[in-house]
Amino acid sequence: RYAGPIMRHQGVTILTIKADLFQPAADYARQLSQLRQSIRSVPPAPGFDEVLVPGDLEASARAARQRDGIPIPDYTWQAICEAAQSLGVDV
Repeated sequence: RYAGPIMRHQGVTILTIKADLFQPAADYARQLSQLRQSIRSVPPAPGFDEVLVPGDLEASARAARQRDGIPIPDYTWQAICEAAQSLGVDV
């Protein structure tokens, strides 16, 4: 189906497989953990500090946001405060 000019040339395929279809979920989780450890043990390329696996950047960002809060540019915060004030909401 045609999805318009933005999605027309995306070329995305998503394949979903039930992880415990061929083996117990615990075995799958253990093997996945071993694979992650194996990938992370590879020496990083020059100019890099570590080897990452999918989800590492997101987990790092989540931890930082939980620890430090969500960074909001000053102009955005000002717009939020102005909108709140116009509605009589204290910020």
